[in-house]
Amino acid sequence: TPETRPEEVTAARSGESGGFVYGGAMLPGAALAAIIWGLAAFTAFMPLYAVDVGLSGSRYLFLLYAGIVLARLPDRLGAGRAGSLSLSATAAGLVLIAAWTSPAGLYAGTALFAIGQGLGFPALMTLVVNSAMPSERGAAVGTFMAFFDLAFAVGPITLGWVAHGAG
Repeated sequence: TPETRPEEVTAARSGESGGFVYGGAMLPGAALAAIIWGLAAFTAFMPLYAVDVGLSGSRYLFLLYAGIVLARLPDRLGAGRAGSLSLSATAAGLVLIAAWTSPAGLYAGTALFAIGQGLGFPALMTLVVNSAMPSERGAAVGTFMAFFDLAFAVGPITLGWVAHGAG
């Protein structure tokens, strides 16, 4: 695709690549890992937890989640604001799910959690890509996505240990 930045910005930022790992992706990547860790917990434990609090299954919770995640909220809020709101809503949704142990609590917590999830990835990826020079965009996206993969690889295992230890 053609460059979309104004020409003076592109000219000022052009140059050699900074390396394999892009430092500007570390903080947004860590935030993404926290968000994805929450998603790993939600997808791994919700089917069992929904039955435990009196639902016949988790299918409608996942339907609610999917409907909210597909909304285009980050485009309306801006990347920085959406990224911050994402972390807060994800954490608040998980706390609500755990604290309000009823079907109503699951639906309310799932809606809040899904808002956080829907905001997180696009907002944080936008922050990373916008901070990188054209020659660093590959390393920026690769570094950011490594946090996604690492969180999904380590999250369910560590959360399983926590769940086992907590009962």
